[in-house]
Amino acid sequence: ALKVQSCGAGLCAQAAEVQSTQLFGFGRYTYRMRAASTSANASKAGRLRSGNISGAFNYVDNSATEIDIEIEGNRPKTLNAAVWKGLTQKSYAVLSTDTTLGQGFHTYSYEWRPDRITYFLDGARVWETTQNIPQDPA
Repeated sequence: ALKVQSCGAGLCAQAAEVQSTQLFGFGRYTYRMRAASTSANASKAGRLRSGNISGAFNYVDNSATEIDIEIEGNRPKTLNAAVWKGLTQKSYAVLSTDTTLGQGFHTYSYEWRPDRITYFLDGARVWETTQNIPQDPA
């Protein structure tokens, strides 16, 4: 079930998944979110728990294109970044950060170009890959 409410300068959502049926291709994708935590209040920090996964991604057709940002509850200071071009071609990084990602909202972005994908956390470049770059809109 999706629960959306007003908070701060925007909306807060609690959901298993929010998705679009529209396909999108190359470009810059930006998500502002706080990793799932024990806090039910958007303005208060909570603790991340093992078993929680927070993510933002582009995906289509059995990972013909898949570009991921994920935070696992058991590793609250770690950002996972991955790109898939089909089920057998994958590039990924496990990125340590200096912050607990469930303590507040952060801005996660990736720039998807035909020859590379560059990931950003709060505006700072954290990883780039030129391998296994998907080409199909997702």
